[in-house]
Amino acid sequence: QWEWVTQWSFPPDEASRIVIPGLYGYRMDSPDGAQYVGRVGSHPSWDAYFDGKGDAPQQMLRFSGAGPYAGIGVVLLALLAVGLTPRKTAFWSVAAVASLFLAFGRFTWCYELFYNLPYASAIRIPAKFLHPMSLCLCVLAGIGVEAMWSIEKPMKVKASVVGVLALFTILCGFSFATPDVLSKQLAIGLIDMPTFKAVSENIRVEYMVFTLFAMCFVLLFARVLAGGMNSKVAAWSIIGLVAIDLWRAATPWVVYYNHGIGLASAPLLSFLCKESRMARVCGTIPLRASGDWGNAQQ
Repeated sequence: QWEWVTQWSFPPDEASRIVIPGLYGYRMDSPDGAQYVGRVGSHPSWDAYFDGKGDAPQQMLRFSGAGPYAGIGVVLLALLAVGLTPRKTAFWSVAAVASLFLAFGRFTWCYELFYNLPYASAIRIPAKFLHPMSLCLCVLAGIGVEAMWSIEKPMKVKASVVGVLALFTILCGFSFATPDVLSKQLAIGLIDMPTFKAVSENIRVEYMVFTLFAMCFVLLFARVLAGGMNSKVAAWSIIGLVAIDLWRAATPWVVYYNHGIGLASAPLLSFLCKESRMARVCGTIPLRASGDWGNAQQ
């Protein structure tokens, strides 16, 4: 039951995907080294195998259909809100952190406590707690924009504030290196060297794009806090940059599909087209049908 409930846990080492969208890739079929290489959806038996115990399991290694990216600007606005209005943001801050730790599932002890609560063991996919975390970050970012909008007098930007913003970028710098899970997959033969190099190159590009956007946000924040720029102009500039950032992070997930070509040779559709008014109700599909018939069963 525990393995079945917690299979879709969010690995803690992938938490940097909240601010770096393609660090572990995007879709399962993304081209040019952008395919997903993380461990979301992996069966718990893979944990022991990556630790050097036992043979390679036959269960699923990974599956990804969405990313946890919140946006660099959104996260920085949330941090700004916490710094400027700590009492106002206390609840949302705690809720965001708690949701993230619950999303880690079997990888941390927090979910065990939640799992033992009444009816909590019936809830699958701990990674779904990333949704309330995202909601909390949106609320905090909105509070940050409101706080920034209401700044009337220039604030004295201390070196500690700039240091914290710089530290935010530096702490994410570990992503410039190849994720450990990717190196382990190469070592045990799950991926080949060309794939390893392509994915590593994609990771470096993602980090450079992250650094560029992070520096733009940091400069805008520093200017508005120091009063060197009209607060409303800066707020609109940040909102515009957030929109661009979220757009570029969402683009790799979108795939345009020509259904006229892609479904032209589908056996199921060909069968239904013979008699458009017949065979709309089918009771002879096997219990565990596959392919197009399996899709019809669903």
